[in-house]
Amino acid sequence: MFEAGYEFRLATKHFVKDDSPLLEKYIYVFKTRLKRTYIVNIHLYEYRVYVIKFHNKSHSNAKDRYSFVLNDFDAGKVLKTVLDIAVSILKVDQLASFAFIGAHKYGKELATSHNTQRYRVYKRMVEYFLGPYTFIHTYEQRSNSYLLVNKINSQPEACSEDIINMFTDIFQGLEQL
Repeated sequence: MFEAGYEFRLATKHFVKDDSPLLEKYIYVFKTRLKRTYIVNIHLYEYRVYVIKFHNKSHSNAKDRYSFVLNDFDAGKVLKTVLDIAVSILKVDQLASFAFIGAHKYGKELATSHNTQRYRVYKRMVEYFLGPYTFIHTYEQRSNSYLLVNKINSQPEACSEDIINMFTDIFQGLEQL
């Protein structure tokens, strides 16, 4: 299922100039074999945690852009490319941690669905490719969220709690990330 990914590039980097825990925004792009362009939004927050979101460019203006499914049988390569982007960030920022949410499938799952198909696939992918050696894996099925805390941090367990508390404050209503 997970074969080699596509070539990608960093399109923009933006520094956030306010008092929020959000520090930087990155946009990566890549094209698939069917010439579809994907946008990978990565937000860097305090504690060096990068939140990864991606969507097809044609859905950029849609409210549920992260929920659409394209039935072009390319999910493995798309997901592997997103993982490759995370690994490229880890090479530059060796203390990087990562977070993501497995959005519901538009028209197939409710926005309030727990343990969505995307969440299960992402979870399986990071467990397979990243394993337990580099990151502490923390997940919450009710919010379909997954947190990978880098074990190189001086106190990764405390860091994990701090990150969860930060996201709980930012995104009211999430009990855990």
